[in-house]
Amino acid sequence: MNKSVALLGMTIIIISVVAMFYTDPSFNHPKGVKTIAVITEEPFVAARVKYSFISGVTVSYEVDGTAYERGLVEGLPFNTDKGREIEIYYNPNSPEEIWGASNFLNSAAKVLLIAGVIILVAGIGFGLIKRRT
Repeated sequence: MNKSVALLGMTIIIISVVAMFYTDPSFNHPKGVKTIAVITEEPFVAARVKYSFISGVTVSYEVDGTAYERGLVEGLPFNTDKGREIEIYYNPNSPEEIWGASNFLNSAAKVLLIAGVIILVAGIGFGLIKRRT
């Protein structure tokens, strides 16, 4: 087994699993309740950090018959078209407190996990091929 490649693969897998847990909305906000919201306005600039912008969208959702409309910045999906339905979480004690279910970092961590598995399998495979020759 090519130990250095396999070790690299295992390291990437561990980092990506930790990143997935850290960026998962249910991990960061364990008491949130999932619901569906509709994007009601085009994206807006929520903040400017040096040369980049943090965007947000306005969403409408309903909790126990009460309609809410709030700005959403945390956990935006990739597609933020007006009228699109998205999953959000809200605080059951304060339904106006919301956060998104999607997260770019969580998606990137999943890609990193797949890359780590591929590298691990390649390291083991190369090691087996090398041992036979």
